[in-house]
Amino acid sequence: IRVLQNRPLTREILPVLDSLEEVETMLAERIGEWTEQWKNEGMLAGLQKGRMEGRQEEKKEVARKLLLKKLPVDDIADATGLSLGEVKLLSAELSQ
Repeated sequence: IRVLQNRPLTREILPVLDSLEEVETMLAERIGEWTEQWKNEGMLAGLQKGRMEGRQEEKKEVARKLLLKKLPVDDIADATGLSLGEVKLLSAELSQ
């Protein structure tokens, strides 16, 4: 039997099963493993996204402080890594 990218299936990948009950047990175990793996991957992705959003918010907070000190928006964009448009938007928000 050849499945999945033309790789031969071995007994380690596809064990010999004597009954449908064994198949059901094997699938239940695999589903539990997959669920845990997917949960962990989702948590990791969420943490990475949260860190990225936190860094972005910190950049904006620094930019706000520099705007209050009346530094030029070009310099603030260079210093924080924010785009010139983002800094101008923050400046407009502070003016309101």
